[in-house]
Amino acid sequence: MSDPVDFIFDALRANAGILKIVGAEALINLEAEVRSIYGGTDSYICCKKKLTDEELRVRNDQIRKEFNGQNLKAVCRKYELGRSTLYRIVKRLDP
Repeated sequence: MSDPVDFIFDALRANAGILKIVGAEALINLEAEVRSIYGGTDSYICCKKKLTDEELRVRNDQIRKEFNGQNLKAVCRKYELGRSTLYRIVKRLDP
């Protein structure tokens, strides 16, 4: 597995808009600061907020209404889902 700090800062460096806003030197300094604080520690990155059963039902109903078989990528992106999860919802294997 790659270093999460490398992953994050490589992604930030690749985003020209971020570099214009904060500047390359500020980004380098921030990376160094993050490494000095968290270097050598085990880090936990929490996942997204868990939806309640009611929130899941409402979201899944909305997904079923929006999905037309031709807009897979757009619906997956909008709801931050993987393809298999979307298909499971559409097939009503999820509430």
